[in-house]
Amino acid sequence: MRLLLILSFFIYSHLSFAQRHEYGFKFGFSQNNVQSINTLQFESGTINRNIIGIQYRYCFHKNFSFGAELLGNGRGFYGQVYYLDQYENLIKTEHRSAIKFRYFSLPLVFQVHTGKRLHLFAGLGIVPSLLTNVSMEVYYFQFNTNNFTVQEYPITEDFNRFDFATFTEAGIGFRTKSPIAFRFSVSYLQSATNMLKEKPLPNSLMTHKSVGFLFSFYYYLDSINVLNNPSLN
Repeated sequence: MRLLLILSFFIYSHLSFAQRHEYGFKFGFSQNNVQSINTLQFESGTINRNIIGIQYRYCFHKNFSFGAELLGNGRGFYGQVYYLDQYENLIKTEHRSAIKFRYFSLPLVFQVHTGKRLHLFAGLGIVPSLLTNVSMEVYYFQFNTNNFTVQEYPITEDFNRFDFATFTEAGIGFRTKSPIAFRFSVSYLQSATNMLKEKPLPNSLMTHKSVGFLFSFYYYLDSINVLNNPSLN
């Protein structure tokens, strides 16, 4: 019984003094495209979209942590613009139509990190997301002027509202003497959910993929300083 009490006290003490809570702000951009299987043939291109949000990280060990984020993030792709001339010939143009998606996402991530003031980290996680808006640029060819006009139309109802993705990330960070840290990371996201509400062909699948470039800064809300606490260094 005495041994059990001593062991319990040791575990409690370690968890109480080795943990760290971090709250931060994250922003950046991502390069987005789509991955398609058994869909109608089309040419897609990469589009840049912004990412911004807040995040929380719980460090339960000097090298491991769990985190959660709440992000507003854009995804999408460019599609090649064609038009039918007066003779009903399909003409390829130099224009690209932007299809823009907007999501609220809740990434959940497990990270491994090493180092003290200058540190490296890597992580993997899941990203459930809720679609809020989709818009598409539509080009109209004006035969009288031989030019195009473009308008943006909402097409949110054509896509599934929920998306589930996995992601990996790696980066570098710097901790200041005050309880603040700055980090830069590169991430890769791949959706597992079909974005198409109606499939153009049987077994059609179209998913998001993106590479993110993100900056963040954290504030250590508790009193533990990683530079001065041996259990966290």
